[in-house]
Amino acid sequence: MFKKNSLFDNFNKNLFYVTLFIIFLISVFVRLYFLPILATFGHDNSRDLVLIFKLFKYHEIIYRGPVFSVLWGFLSPIYYYILAPVYYILRFHPLAPAFFSTIINIITLLILFFVSFKIFNKKTALISIILYGLSFKVALEGAYGLNPNLLPPFSVLAFYSLVNIFKNNSKNYLILLFFCLAMLVSFHPSGVFVLFPIVILFIIYKPKIKPVIWIRSILVFFIFAIIPYLIEEKKFNFWNIKQILLYLHGDISTESNIGFFNSISNFFYVFTKNLSLVFFGNTHIFFIAFSFFLLLSLLFFILKFYKKHTDSIFILSSYIFLYLLFFAITVKFDNKGFYAWWFHSVIIPIFILYVSYLMTKIKISYCVTLIWFFIFLNINAYIKYQPPLDTYEMSYKATQEIRNDSMGTDLIEIYGSDRRPFRYMLWYFEQDPIIKEKYFSLVKYEDKVPKPTNVYYFDRLDSNERNYMADFTKIQKDYPHLKGPILLKHFNTYDIYVFK
Repeated sequence: MFKKNSLFDNFNKNLFYVTLFIIFLISVFVRLYFLPILATFGHDNSRDLVLIFKLFKYHEIIYRGPVFSVLWGFLSPIYYYILAPVYYILRFHPLAPAFFSTIINIITLLILFFVSFKIFNKKTALISIILYGLSFKVALEGAYGLNPNLLPPFSVLAFYSLVNIFKNNSKNYLILLFFCLAMLVSFHPSGVFVLFPIVILFIIYKPKIKPVIWIRSILVFFIFAIIPYLIEEKKFNFWNIKQILLYLHGDISTESNIGFFNSISNFFYVFTKNLSLVFFGNTHIFFIAFSFFLLLSLLFFILKFYKKHTDSIFILSSYIFLYLLFFAITVKFDNKGFYAWWFHSVIIPIFILYVSYLMTKIKISYCVTLIWFFIFLNINAYIKYQPPLDTYEMSYKATQEIRNDSMGTDLIEIYGSDRRPFRYMLWYFEQDPIIKEKYFSLVKYEDKVPKPTNVYYFDRLDSNERNYMADFTKIQKDYPHLKGPILLKHFNTYDIYVFK
């Protein structure tokens, strides 16, 4: 199957760079051109807008970051201070976070090309930019404008640092590694899971690093990762620590009815579905099976190169496999794939690098065929994609309403029947006396107050969370006479859309 002669051995140098430039331009074009269609403005974006708007308008310091639902804890606030200038420069435009995350997506594309070129060769680099740049799934998820979208560039740079430390004995890359780790654990819980493969690989390679470099690296991590969390914990009476202890004790609701092996199988099924979407633009059973074969190939390279583990492919395959294994045995998964993308965005670029390497090891005719097949399927995904009606217009109206309502008055009156902290937009622990800042100034519950006459309630039309905008557009189309907030019931709570 694998040939000694790699792809593009006789590839003209000028043609290579022309091809590279064209692919990069196409990748940038499709991301920016389709941005108003791909972008959304939902619960999390509303929360971010409110906090950042009040930061500039009323100088209200943001002490903690976005919520993460596994523990009902909070991430580092550093994300908001990175996003704040973008919102301010773009004047709180609804596409501000989506535009920013798209730029991050493009930067990741460039970093991935650089890393592929440095670790392997220009052939791998070219294929990686094709796969990451032209994948519809990567572009779609990169346009959501949420905190996990900041993970990929730091994930790729962290892996690049590892290779330089282990293979090239470049000890100063330890500082870059620790900085990237600080960013990863600040932006999303999935960033924590990269620590496991890194620790295992350090045990295998045992690099000899001077104490002064360790001290500098740890200091960088402490400044950018630990200090923001320490301030947050002190401000909110060690909330995250308490939540972690409750989670470990089993007092926080999880998918407890899912067995250990079922959870692991669900995880890998969800992950292969994501791979299928990334490479083929759909989840046909054939493509899922092919993605599973790609997962199995990780073991092949680990076993093949274990005795001479200085090879980059051993580091790459081991890193991916250990990350996925640790994730699978740590977090319980149902088969709905709730954590499908956000928890995988940290590893998807690395996996694309891995697949790019594999494609350079097969016959040129097979490789070219696969690339054209990949391009065809992803073009088809763009063509078939049907965004919610008037997504951009609704986002624009929503940002205006939220911005206006947050100017010193009660932001939005939200009515819901569930007192549990279940939906991001409906809670900021209203009953907790130690919390001084809130996403919303007032939260009212349906069991305490009557429904107002100008608020309209509808059951969710689609159980798929991603289709909530489509639900609203259907209601807006079928009931054009409605004026005032519209609430879509989601389980026992409501998603709110305020259009006057």
